[in-house]
Amino acid sequence: MGGTPLPHTPGRDFSGVVLDGPENWVGAEVWGTGGDVGFARDGSTRNCSPFRQRH
Repeated sequence: MGGTPLPHTPGRDFSGVVLDGPENWVGAEVWGTGGDVGFARDGSTRNCSPFRQRH
């Protein structure tokens, strides 16, 4: 896919538990998907993914 930097870690969908961040989010179970995750930046098949909070 054009625009995908190599090497990269694939994975678009994710789920897990918040380990660090706002106190009311730590420990929360979360899930999601993203358009650029796994393409423009490393994806969710990593052991720990540093995603930023979005609303």
